[in-house]
Amino acid sequence: MALPRINKIATRIAPADLRHFRRATVDITGFFRYDRHILSTGLARGGKSMEKKTRYHFIDMMEFSGMLMALISHAVLFPFNVLEQPRGLVYFNYILLGIISTSVPLFFLANGFLLFGKPLDLKKHLMKILRMVAYTFLGGAVTLPPIMIMAGTPVTLKGFLEGLWTFRQGWINHLWYMGALVCIYVFFPLLKTAYDNNIKVFCWFMAAAAVFTFGNVFLCSCATVALDLLGRGDHVVDFNVFNMFNPFWGMFGYSFVYFCAGGLIRRHLPKIEALMDRARWKMNAGAAAVIVVFTLCLGLWGIYCCRIGGTFWNNRWDGFDTVFTFVNVLAVGVLCLNYKAAHGWSRAIRLVSENTLGIYIFHMVFSRFMQRFVQDLTFMQNPVSNILFALVVMAVTLAFVLALKKAAGFIKGRLLRKEKQ
Repeated sequence: MALPRINKIATRIAPADLRHFRRATVDITGFFRYDRHILSTGLARGGKSMEKKTRYHFIDMMEFSGMLMALISHAVLFPFNVLEQPRGLVYFNYILLGIISTSVPLFFLANGFLLFGKPLDLKKHLMKILRMVAYTFLGGAVTLPPIMIMAGTPVTLKGFLEGLWTFRQGWINHLWYMGALVCIYVFFPLLKTAYDNNIKVFCWFMAAAAVFTFGNVFLCSCATVALDLLGRGDHVVDFNVFNMFNPFWGMFGYSFVYFCAGGLIRRHLPKIEALMDRARWKMNAGAAAVIVVFTLCLGLWGIYCCRIGGTFWNNRWDGFDTVFTFVNVLAVGVLCLNYKAAHGWSRAIRLVSENTLGIYIFHMVFSRFMQRFVQDLTFMQNPVSNILFALVVMAVTLAFVLALKKAAGFIKGRLLRKEKQ
């Protein structure tokens, strides 16, 4: 009679073979630590299944790449303003910077990939949202005073509170990512329900978000070109085409598209990996070609916008909700699938991936401080040196985050021991 029982257990466990999930825990310092797992079926012994744990290494590489590009974006040391310095090398630098527009979207994509594979616990999810809000203000409160000092601004209570509440531009406005993530998390239970039970509804939501964000930008771009052809092109058209009927206006709505795309990639990951195994060289070559072409297109469009409007069009920021960046994000994702963590530096990439939130919050202080010593050096004013500078900032910030986490863990341990006594 034992055999039917074993078969019943095996039947119940088998569907979990292709169910990937991520358990995200947040320690008291507010830095996400990812423990990625995949269940595999083993011989049921004593009514228990065997589990094999592994990581999504390509997500590690995706988050590392996104973080590196974000650090470069926040500390560009080489000339790139085509309005102030309209010469060949500056145009090249400007176009090259277009790839950096994939930085934060890669985080949204990775976050969606991981969260849609995790069972939803509403209570824990609500607590996560509250912690994210608290960590945003806490991170801003910690980083704002040193940034104000380096900017030569007196640190007054009024200035501090105003800068913290408004996330002042040029100081701590990089924390906009946290706000966008919280907005996504508020709607995530609904998205997760649709994802698990009615994928058509989920795809409808993603398509609607794409139309109201990427579509809005596309229509504005068409209007810009049309006005230019009619001899009235003196500015870049940028307004809400859908007026009050746009539910995604004013909330970084394009982030939902990247987040949902991550969920679809998670759903079809076995097919994607099978396709990579069959045609890896073609997929890689195609992705690389797409990145080159679409980065060039984004750069040329940006140069056009700079000239027609007379103001600088930031292809790193303004490119987030363009089709060029969306396609580039998917292409970078394809290239990241090749990463298997077989090299000695894979440990460093994993550490960055596990501490992206902490690095993102605190990096601006270290970046601003270190820029003061290198920004006027001639040999630093090129893309290669800028990448090296960003890697140094990443390493220093990572060391600070790890030390902070260790100190917090030590304090927590001491408190727990006192409670037991």
